[in-house]
Amino acid sequence: MAAFLQERGPDELERLYRVINDIITDLDPAPGDSLRDLATINDLRLFVSTTPTDCSPRPVNEVRFKGSPRTRELSFSPNQSTSEQSQNAEPAEKTDTVILNLFGQAASTPQYAIHDEDRLEWLHALLTDAASLPEWLHLR
Repeated sequence: MAAFLQERGPDELERLYRVINDIITDLDPAPGDSLRDLATINDLRLFVSTTPTDCSPRPVNEVRFKGSPRTRELSFSPNQSTSEQSQNAEPAEKTDTVILNLFGQAASTPQYAIHDEDRLEWLHALLTDAASLPEWLHLR
């Protein structure tokens, strides 16, 4: 990544988030069978995704809720908006199924991790309390 920045500059790096988001949107990857298998385990209420795609809730909703979009999704980002922080702060019910996108959700802006430096920044923010997960997730 350092070589990319040195060669092309930080403006080009910002553009990568949009390009990668467009690729993910165009491809619309289908969830794998392993996600469907995990969704059949009803005792699992919290899933953690480390990919920026939105394919995680689909198999859970199909298996558990006959396709109805009832799975709650949270996305972590060190520079999360106040409104998103407020939404995430609302505690889940004990029967809710929650998917935490640990490294964000694909977007045209740097709200998700696309390289190792991003992932280190996300983890550093969590470990140093510069940013945090909702309090109710700590109790699960």
